[in-house]
Amino acid sequence: MRASCPWQPAAQRDAHRTRPWIMVLPDGFYLLWYSSFCREYRKSRFITKVLNKSYENHNRNGGDYVINSLPYVIAEDISTSYVKSLEKVIREGYIYGLVTVSSIPLLDNLDEEIDVIKSEIINKRYKLLGVNINDKVHSNFKNFYFYMDKKSRKWYGRDKIADRIHTLFEGNYYKALCRRIKNGQIQLEYVRNHLKGGKIKGKIHNTLICTVFDPDRDTCFPGAHCLMSIDFKPEKGRLHLIANWRAQFFNTKAYGNLLSLAMLLRNTCKESRINQSKKSGFLPGKLISIAHKAILEPGVDNEYLLNKLKDS
Repeated sequence: MRASCPWQPAAQRDAHRTRPWIMVLPDGFYLLWYSSFCREYRKSRFITKVLNKSYENHNRNGGDYVINSLPYVIAEDISTSYVKSLEKVIREGYIYGLVTVSSIPLLDNLDEEIDVIKSEIINKRYKLLGVNINDKVHSNFKNFYFYMDKKSRKWYGRDKIADRIHTLFEGNYYKALCRRIKNGQIQLEYVRNHLKGGKIKGKIHNTLICTVFDPDRDTCFPGAHCLMSIDFKPEKGRLHLIANWRAQFFNTKAYGNLLSLAMLLRNTCKESRINQSKKSGFLPGKLISIAHKAILEPGVDNEYLLNKLKDS
């Protein structure tokens, strides 16, 4: 009988030795399988080629992943991650479970305004301090003319950003974050109190979450908020923020939402210090936004908006 694998010694074939084959995927994903016979080895080689093909496609797509059929976009600054996500939504029309990640949403210096552009006043009331953005993309979005509303008021991108910041820090989202939980504490204050000093005790690190959605109040439209929850996750001296959205308009609201969440993360990291000591507290980590359904608001020339932002 012809040997299935001529180069393998007969003693090893008879011993049925199990050989491990490990394929390393991006961002720490590992696939491990075993082949006991040469036929299984050939099969593993075929799987390896398929995985290498997938990895090459990942590199060509500029860092976009598809994990369990869920789109996953990652970039360092907020502006780039937004543009890449917007392009996906425009191409598909709508997306379920879109994950947008900014790996460096803020610069580590929490005390100074980094430069004139990044701390530029959107209007007389709101500022962007230390937010990691692409200056040209941000400027083009600010000056983009969206449409006229029913009150004949001009709505530019800067108005959209200011509206999202106001909603999180003074509007409906802020009111929800200031609701009291069972022990009488305010949700956001509960999180900030446990982050003081940069040390988390016990299982508290899995309970630093603020729920914006209240089933007793927000069960019907238009009462239900788009933002469902904000989760703070400490890791090795850094603090990540994860936001969950039931739905989100990516052409008009998503960019302002990302900026406002970055500002919230910055404020939370600053307040984690004890007596404003730089040696205590957390540094900003990743900003992760999960839109359960990413959609587009009608009445906007989305292709024109995308081209303006990509030409930056």
